[in-house]
Amino acid sequence: MIVEFIMGIGSALVAFFTGLFPDWEPPGWLLTLDEQINGLAANVTPLGAWADFPFLATVAGITLGTYIVCFVIKLVLRAASHSPVSGGAG
Repeated sequence: MIVEFIMGIGSALVAFFTGLFPDWEPPGWLLTLDEQINGLAANVTPLGAWADFPFLATVAGITLGTYIVCFVIKLVLRAASHSPVSGGAG
């Protein structure tokens, strides 16, 4: 019940501060980004004879996933260091 009250106050504050910003109209290049990416992919497709793109995508995905997992672990450790229970920096 207390946590619900605190979360309600937090959501009201976020709604208030986001309401202060004016309405946003996305720029034209952002609206046509999918067409630009599809055009780039169509131009790169003939290079498949020299590069194994599914393998490269797998390697890039594993690398990016590793970085994300390490970053999340670092965030959790940093948040835990401020806990008085764990005797961290806080």
